[in-house]
Amino acid sequence: MATGPANGQPAALAWSVELRERLQSSPLVSELAQPNSPHRIGITACHSGAGTSTVALNLALLLQERQSSPVFLVEADMRRPVLASWLGVDGGGFNRLAMGDQALSEYAVRMDSTGLEVMAAGSEEHPLPIVHKAADRLTVPGDGRFIVDLPPALDTPDATIVAPRLDGVILVLEADVTRWEVAMAARQRLEAAGARVIGAVLNKKPRHIPDWLYRLL
Repeated sequence: MATGPANGQPAALAWSVELRERLQSSPLVSELAQPNSPHRIGITACHSGAGTSTVALNLALLLQERQSSPVFLVEADMRRPVLASWLGVDGGGFNRLAMGDQALSEYAVRMDSTGLEVMAAGSEEHPLPIVHKAADRLTVPGDGRFIVDLPPALDTPDATIVAPRLDGVILVLEADVTRWEVAMAARQRLEAAGARVIGAVLNKKPRHIPDWLYRLL
């Protein structure tokens, strides 16, 4: 297993402090940290730009701080991969997962600064064959929790391929941008594919998601 940067915190963590604080004070992290909670959670949005990768990163870090078993941050978006450049780790782990037959942990890079296991994606112009194979590999039993950074649910079919293999999906909603009708369309597309939508996170605004929106989702 490779090792990530050991000196200092990755730059991506510095500008997501506000989101981290809001997640930390919400019930979401406490619920997911329970032993009987879903272990493989996908994070997706309706369209690009909502901050899915930022939410996935912060959620994985908060879970890692609350438990001794490993937390894996898996980037399943090969159309717009960002984690390798954000975190200073090798990319292509998700791509290699699709083609390999080793334990899932062998395709991750351990970040010494955080303890997080990162499986970053490499860029692919036509990713669907790889997505199908990697999605099947994600069902292999293993220790630890998996936070899977998915592509937007309404932009490409990728998210609906991976999401049904996971225990649940959280939908990221961009404050003042994501309309109610669009959020419902994303949820319906995911559920039609067999995924289980278990909650939502309001991003890019310093307040928690309203109760009425939780009930609708």
